Amino acid sequence: MEITEEGLAGFFKVVLGLLDERQRRLVAAALAPALGRGGQARVAAAADMSRNTLITGARNWPAARDLRFGCVGRGRAVTPV
Repeated sequence: MEITEEGLAGFFKVVLGLLDERQRRLVAAALAPALGRGGQARVAAAADMSRNTLITGARNWPAARDLRFGCVGRGRAVTPV
């Protein structure tokens, strides 16, 4: 299944408006490898961000994977939200 440029642009138009700057970089950087060769350039164009921004997001990705999203706690017990 091929993802069109219009489809990518539509995805980013909806999703990026809901995220903060760091989350935008992470989502874009996570999607680029899934598109294969040229994925970074396609994502950068569709999301209207620079390739350097995607590179920054990719660099931050390993640290972000270790975060526990959707949980609250005070260091001892963690309760899912």
